[in-house]
Amino acid sequence: MFIATKMFCLKSSCNEASKWVVGLCLSAISHSAFAQADGIEPDLFFSLDAKAIEDSGISRWLEKKYPDLREWSDAWSEDFKDGDEVYQSMGLRDEDFSKIEFAFGGLESLLNNSPLVPRFGSEVFFGLGMRAGKPMNLEAFFDWIEKKVIEEFGPIYSKKVLINSKIEDDRLEFLLNFTDSNHSRINTPNLIFDANVSVSAEIDDNSSRLIFAMPKSFGNGFLSEKFSYEFSTIPQMPEDRQITFVCKIPSSSLDRYILRNGGSDDSLVLALQGTREIAWSASFREDSLFLKTIISCVDADTASSVFSLYQGTIGMAQLIMSQDPSSRPFLSILRQLKTKNVGKQVIGSVELNASSLEMLISQALSDLAPVPPPAFPKLDFQSLEGSLAPSFTLPLSTGKTFDLSSQLGKAVVLDFWATWCGPCRRGLPMIMEAVSDFPSSDVVFVAVNQGESKEQVDDFLNHYDLRKLSVALDSNKSVGASYGVKGLPHTVVIDPSGIVRDVTVGFSPFQGTDLKRRLEKLLK
Repeated sequence: MFIATKMFCLKSSCNEASKWVVGLCLSAISHSAFAQADGIEPDLFFSLDAKAIEDSGISRWLEKKYPDLREWSDAWSEDFKDGDEVYQSMGLRDEDFSKIEFAFGGLESLLNNSPLVPRFGSEVFFGLGMRAGKPMNLEAFFDWIEKKVIEEFGPIYSKKVLINSKIEDDRLEFLLNFTDSNHSRINTPNLIFDANVSVSAEIDDNSSRLIFAMPKSFGNGFLSEKFSYEFSTIPQMPEDRQITFVCKIPSSSLDRYILRNGGSDDSLVLALQGTREIAWSASFREDSLFLKTIISCVDADTASSVFSLYQGTIGMAQLIMSQDPSSRPFLSILRQLKTKNVGKQVIGSVELNASSLEMLISQALSDLAPVPPPAFPKLDFQSLEGSLAPSFTLPLSTGKTFDLSSQLGKAVVLDFWATWCGPCRRGLPMIMEAVSDFPSSDVVFVAVNQGESKEQVDDFLNHYDLRKLSVALDSNKSVGASYGVKGLPHTVVIDPSGIVRDVTVGFSPFQGTDLKRRLEKLLK
């Protein structure tokens, strides 16, 4: 089914140590309940049951009616493969994950304008529950976690980070200890942990159940039906829903915003100030798609104001759409929208049958069809990409000779540089490290020095302990000219057939990681 469930590896800008940990915490799960844990209440909750969506009649109809959407979805998901390493460590694929529940607590602390950084675990909380339709490999997953911890923190300190591990035939538990404020790779000026990340996994013959939480008690209730709801709006949602989103409005933060701006007469801001909870759900049924929204307010008067604003906005949208023929399908949907004001709540819903969905999708595809894909001209330094790499022979600093034509069958990395170039000095060790992960029979790295003598190069290699670096001496810069080198560093990646596949100019802190990924792709 083209409405597939995907699991992505989130890129965190906080620090390197947190990237792979956060990357564990996303995937695809259910409309079950979330329990209050030790007085901690969630502010935001999201659930998704992808398997139920795919099994619904309306989804099967959509896939049959628009088979190209499946191809589009598959192509789109190919761009998001960063999580593959996580799946492989579990012995699963991303499509094996069918359900997800995510909850977050501490929005007020996160949005607080205080100079104090929110503390994850005591002021900001999260929980994630995931379910897969087949058993995962618990031992291999834990081995992967252990390897990642050692890579990030070293063999000694890693024993303080990965603690309380327990593995059985059908269950795995461990804690990631991020509470050590003395370790700069864990706690930074912008990210402070004062609770452990709890990870637990259970398997049976047909499924896997994986839960991440900080603190541990915040994960209670995930993937089960036995706990009561913590949101006033969720019990009013349809029981057959597959997608649920609900969020409590951080009223204190909103009040501070209004106060800082000298009050507000804006009707939308005032409506939000009186709103306490917003919920949305989607039910993929046998022959329709049912959508429902609930806005819960502080009192009935506020709800009445929100309802009036809501009705006015819908009316204005209908007036605008009525003037545009291409918007008529959407106008038809708006006219089907049912809204009502009940006590402290504003409730809106619409049920889209096959005919309505067909009209919407056809219009959307028609709008998209005439639009050509954007064409981005290549920059000057990228002009060689896709072309045969200019052949050359240069002397090496070791006295040997490097002949590019003799490297066919291998990927070749050329880094044009000079000893006086600061960014070059920072980038060279990163490129060396990235290339070292590949056998020399597959990848060759040559640093092509621009316009300097062998003595200058040798002094540099000795001073920076880079004697293992293979340096070609382009004393008259003729090779650099043939590769369009105008700024340093200038890095060229050539595939095993001799075609230039990538050209980059300048230094990036992710240079090594990016290069490694490019090489892995070339060598597949």
